[in-house]
Amino acid sequence: MLKHFLPTLLLCLFFSSASWANNGNDPVVTLCSGKKMSWEDYQLYQKLRADDYDWEIESLANENFIPFEEAIVNNSIGAWSSVIPMPLVTSAAANLPDGRVLTWSAKDKLSFGGDLGRTWTAIFDPTTNSATDVFVTNTQHDMFCPGTTTLPDGRIMVNGGSSSSKSSIYDPFTGQWNGGDLMNIARGYHSGVTLSTGATYVVGGSWSGGVGGKDSEIWTEKTGWYELPGVPVDMMLDGIVSNQPVQQDDYFAWMFQAPNGQLFNAGPSPRMHWVDPSGVGSYTYAGNRSNDTYATQGTAAMYDVGKILTAGGSITFEGGTPASNRSYLIDINGNSANATQNANMIYSRHYHSSVVLPSGEVMAIGGIANADVFSDNNSRLVPEIWSPSTGQWSEVAGMSVPRNYHSISILMLDGRVFTSGGGLCGSCSTNHPDAQIYSPAYLFNSNGTLATRPTINSAPSTSDWNTSMTVSTNSGISNFSLVRMSATTHSTNNDLRRIP
Repeated sequence: MLKHFLPTLLLCLFFSSASWANNGNDPVVTLCSGKKMSWEDYQLYQKLRADDYDWEIESLANENFIPFEEAIVNNSIGAWSSVIPMPLVTSAAANLPDGRVLTWSAKDKLSFGGDLGRTWTAIFDPTTNSATDVFVTNTQHDMFCPGTTTLPDGRIMVNGGSSSSKSSIYDPFTGQWNGGDLMNIARGYHSGVTLSTGATYVVGGSWSGGVGGKDSEIWTEKTGWYELPGVPVDMMLDGIVSNQPVQQDDYFAWMFQAPNGQLFNAGPSPRMHWVDPSGVGSYTYAGNRSNDTYATQGTAAMYDVGKILTAGGSITFEGGTPASNRSYLIDINGNSANATQNANMIYSRHYHSSVVLPSGEVMAIGGIANADVFSDNNSRLVPEIWSPSTGQWSEVAGMSVPRNYHSISILMLDGRVFTSGGGLCGSCSTNHPDAQIYSPAYLFNSNGTLATRPTINSAPSTSDWNTSMTVSTNSGISNFSLVRMSATTHSTNNDLRRIP
């Protein structure tokens, strides 16, 4: 993500009527907070702030919108855009190298089910705040509930799901989907991660393709898919008897490429594991995740080199059990894993997303209080951000739309956070074919105005491991970080990692 921040202006105040200037009606102004006021009251509100901060107020008599609200609180809690319509319910998403976001739902825009060999996709462009949908049929792959990985060259690998043996690859440079090799083991609701070699590793996934036996396999461009008999799915189960149906025991493992060259399984089982993907593969027990319980649909995020933060989840996938607010830190530098309990989140969360910010902070977005699919009851509309320096969670600006089961959140290349989806349940009331964009506090000046973004003037297009790299900017900076482009679905983003 070595890319300059795009100077995008968010619009989160709006009039109830876009034609008010022409018809003479007194407009109603809605602030980011949701508070409504008359145009007369809003002008007074602006004047009082102008008097306080000596700002100039330009006449808005001929404008059809009010730009992003400038308020001091933005410097501490950030701010959300207005709700942006999407052509589908986003249940999966991936970064594209040019800053756009690839999203997709299932065989239909608002529902999933069956295997019809087709997928609705949409590409969101943050420079226009709009998405263009594309119906993909050439790969004969319904890409709902798949494994997702971002290949080293920026292509997106999608495997399994409703079409449980299929794999497809999106090429952002040609804009084309291409059919990939068939997996040896049909699967859906499984976990994928990109290895340091550039290969794709998958495990688990009894939602589709039959129950049980979802052992590990690896894909490379040269070999296609091959199985790892030394790493059966028992690795991620390892004797744990969970309080949910056997079918759901092997959903969405938290898998990470570790600094020592191995893979690390951080959950959702409380028993953690090292996985050696070389040869026929092998695995070893790495200790328990401190005192945590089974935490399916919790999140895990690598916020620093070999350092993982886990948060939330529940003991069942969809059994109505209470969500957890616990979080844990796992250090996997070296050949051992050290897990310690961290400060609790302010809110318990299930079906939420976690996003690593360039600052090293981790943002928890959405979720609900119980493991209930297709529900917006007790939605967590106020996200929170974890600080690696204090170990504490802090509330930030609240969003307008619940983001629960079948929703996503992903860091964009401009440093903002895109969140979308939830539902995908046909005619249900919890479908959310829309999105919002969060601007973190680091994008604002101390007085609440949007800060001037630094620009990267030059940076190498490639860099080898264990070498230095030179980056020049248009202004002085204190530090920068490398953040991997990634793909996410069902609260799981195993490819996202940050290197300061």
